[in-house]
Amino acid sequence: MLEEFKSVRQSDPSGHRRWFADDEMDLIVWYTDAGVLEGFQLCYDKTGSEHAFTWKSRPGKGAIVHTRVDAGEDNPGKNNSPVLAPDGSAPVDRVLKEFRERAARLDPALAGLVADRISEFGKK
Repeated sequence: MLEEFKSVRQSDPSGHRRWFADDEMDLIVWYTDAGVLEGFQLCYDKTGSEHAFTWKSRPGKGAIVHTRVDAGEDNPGKNNSPVLAPDGSAPVDRVLKEFRERAARLDPALAGLVADRISEFGKK
């Protein structure tokens, strides 16, 4: 079940973010300083082949992308930061099912928006 971290470092002075997580998913949500939701990133399969959906609201250009998470080197002496790499295909139906099960404690409007945007990706 996705649970919110209460102490999330805020690095953008023009807004804030919220972070929800469990053992298989992370949901990071970005808001403007006025409290308007401006984007999210849903990471899934954290213990396997991690991937992410990222959506940013832009006037006339709201878009969702799917990427894989390249965790960097496995060598502890040289561990690069994770990066997002293009990966167009996605198991949309499975991710939506798992997200809906894990999002039971989220605000319904937020959970609905995330699910809608991922569904839209699946219709492309």
